[in-house]
Amino acid sequence: MADQTDSRDQELYDRSTVDSIDAPLAVAPPVARPRTDSSFPPVGVESPRVRDVDAGDAEDRPLLPSLASLPFEERYAERRPLGRGGMGEVLLCRDHTIGRDVAMKVIRRRAGAPSDNLARRFVREARVQGQLEHPSIVPVYDAGITPAGALYFTMKRVRGVSLAEVVRDLRAGEGQTEQRFSRRRLLSLFSQVCMAVHFGHQKGVVHRDLKPSNIMFGDFGEVYVLDWGLAGLRDDPATEAPERIDDGHGANTLATSMLGTPGYMAPEQVEPAHGVDSLADVYALGAILFELLSLSPMHERASAVEILASTLRTDGASPAARAPEREIPPELDRLCHGATRRTPSERVQSAELVSRGIEAYLDGDRDLSLRRELAGAHASRADEAYSRSRVEGAAEERERTNAMREVSAALGLDPAHQGARTTLVRLITEPPRDVPAEAREEIERNRLAVYRLVGKSAVLYYFGYLLYLPMLLWMGVRDWTLFAFGWVTIAACALVTLFSLRFPPKPIDVPLPHLIVSNFTVGSASVVFGPFVVVPMLAVGNAIAYMTSIGHRRGLVVVSAVSAVLVPHLLTWLGVLPNAYVFEGGTWTIVPTVLHLPPIPTQVFLGAVTLGTLLPACGLVYSLRVAYSRAEEALQLQAWQLRRIVPSE
Repeated sequence: MADQTDSRDQELYDRSTVDSIDAPLAVAPPVARPRTDSSFPPVGVESPRVRDVDAGDAEDRPLLPSLASLPFEERYAERRPLGRGGMGEVLLCRDHTIGRDVAMKVIRRRAGAPSDNLARRFVREARVQGQLEHPSIVPVYDAGITPAGALYFTMKRVRGVSLAEVVRDLRAGEGQTEQRFSRRRLLSLFSQVCMAVHFGHQKGVVHRDLKPSNIMFGDFGEVYVLDWGLAGLRDDPATEAPERIDDGHGANTLATSMLGTPGYMAPEQVEPAHGVDSLADVYALGAILFELLSLSPMHERASAVEILASTLRTDGASPAARAPEREIPPELDRLCHGATRRTPSERVQSAELVSRGIEAYLDGDRDLSLRRELAGAHASRADEAYSRSRVEGAAEERERTNAMREVSAALGLDPAHQGARTTLVRLITEPPRDVPAEAREEIERNRLAVYRLVGKSAVLYYFGYLLYLPMLLWMGVRDWTLFAFGWVTIAACALVTLFSLRFPPKPIDVPLPHLIVSNFTVGSASVVFGPFVVVPMLAVGNAIAYMTSIGHRRGLVVVSAVSAVLVPHLLTWLGVLPNAYVFEGGTWTIVPTVLHLPPIPTQVFLGAVTLGTLLPACGLVYSLRVAYSRAEEALQLQAWQLRRIVPSE
């Protein structure tokens, strides 16, 4: 048998607005007593026991419980407060007639009786919410006046968490909330919110106070839009400021005083002279969507005046620009921007369209043309930023950073975008004129690492001179003063090297004290075999070590190495130092001054010194060649990969 729909219920669904609020509420509890017929036994305090249809004993079961109307004090038992708002407080009560917990909203009684306007709004909320029969709108069970004279209405008790709490926990990185409310699930739930609001709009009701704290999610997939206390009725003469303004499309909009919550109110709610219709709720939905996606409010938290000023100033908001790290899809970013336009006629034109946009994204209906359009815009901005970076006197580092960010965004939207690819290759292959501070710091760190490595090798090299001491003693010492002087200079050079390692210069350049001491040590070896034996090899090794570990003043290193050889020779010509060489009859004779030069020990010493100088120098040069080859190979591979990004015609 088909359901027989009540004629009044059918009328409600056929009408475009909710019923009038003019009818008065009755004092509780004038409820008619239920009829008594053959289907229900007479109602009494204690019902007799009757026979069950399938039972043999008439005394086995009690009658149905009494459904008679109870006095207010007996029907509702207050348990605890649930919350408090601008118009009233909500109490958790037990409804003994039905046997369930309900939420009772009682009008707030400040000093004396509530004002007529407050009472009218309270009654409107009860009737608007009660007549909007939708799964996402909390149903109203009962309404009336308490024996104490306070307006009240009861409604379904809902359990869950508000969207404001969800966003707060997600912002804090709360793991359970992140697992329970993924972006996809939140968007799906929010789409249901949009359809509930759209249902209200179809009935002529504008919520006017949509915000995350007025949206609740239940534990079993329920979605509720709460607090209809500021709702405006399109054709209700009792709504505040009943002046009607023609919007040019044949529809009436409601001119109203400024009601709502700053940060979610539409610009036309902030400006009292403007009309307010369903598009004000669309704006609020856009602001909520912005916060859901970016995890930050569309209008940054500040004073109410600053938030309202931001509301009047902002024309479309982009959550992707606010929180680029959250990788907000362009479809949702554009939807949010469209819903928060300053001018109502330029907004998304209904809450249903907001829901459709979300569902299209959830269904995987990616707008390829939109992605390409956005990629083109990012690529153009990248090219402009790169061009600005090449202008003399421009903030090169900032412009190149902006260009790289825009290129990344463009290629993220459209990996095949040719313009973005070209700009990327130019950014990589054409270095900036000035080395950025971060890169300069990294270069200095690398130089310091090489400096320490070469310095440690030098210390080991100086201590390696101890291996030559037995050979020198084997050769025989002629002048112990000069012999000791030579070893003192070697020890001094080692100590200066250790000090330079412990306290490297900033920036790392030529450490002049160490350069002077080391080349003086090299030059002092001239007293053994003269300036042209052994000394040139030592000078070359010392120069190589310096040239590979410093950043600048390499010319000074070359001059110092040459001086270590030529200065002792010049001093010999001037007679300051004894002449170590005799050239006679085509014979070159070395005149010893510090050591005796017996044949075998001298040849062993010269061989050891030659190997001790040549092998470390060759090893250092080989290491440099390997590093250079690897760097060259890496650059060639990088160039090959870049050519794959932008292939030639």
